Amino acid sequence: MKNLSFFVLAFFLLAFAWACSGGGEGSGSSEDRRVEVRQEQMWDSVMAIHDEVMPQMAEVNRLSRQLKALDPESQDPEVQELLQHLSAVDEFMMQWMSEFKQLEALRESKTHQEIMQYLAEEYRKMGQLKQETQRALEAAREFLKLRGEAAPEGSSGG
Repeated sequence: MKNLSFFVLAFFLLAFAWACSGGGEGSGSSEDRRVEVRQEQMWDSVMAIHDEVMPQMAEVNRLSRQLKALDPESQDPEVQELLQHLSAVDEFMMQWMSEFKQLEALRESKTHQEIMQYLAEEYRKMGQLKQETQRALEAAREFLKLRGEAAPEGSSGG
């Protein structure tokens, strides 16, 4: 009977110790969870800018086609400059999307500080792309307006 009591007591002590350590899946500390939340918030901030700019790429392409139709022989330097600006923002977005690392992959290879630095840099890049996209679109719209060309649908400022 003593042996049975000893094993029962040992079992409960082990179970208690395991439970207190947060055993099993989801055993990360609350600090680990706070770190993950900060990373996810920063990730979401980067993606929010991406999600705002990405739909504008369709207008970038529409305006590019319209400008090319105006100057099929590539003679007008102003048209070529506008086309180059539109092309640059489109290419930057495509390159950024192909190089942007997923959060889970970052967590496997980087420290929290490295992840936050990476995401801060990507946030900066997306902010810069947003500004450049708006500039390129506004310049192309204004040029087409001055030329008396019909603005493509979805070209309201924004």
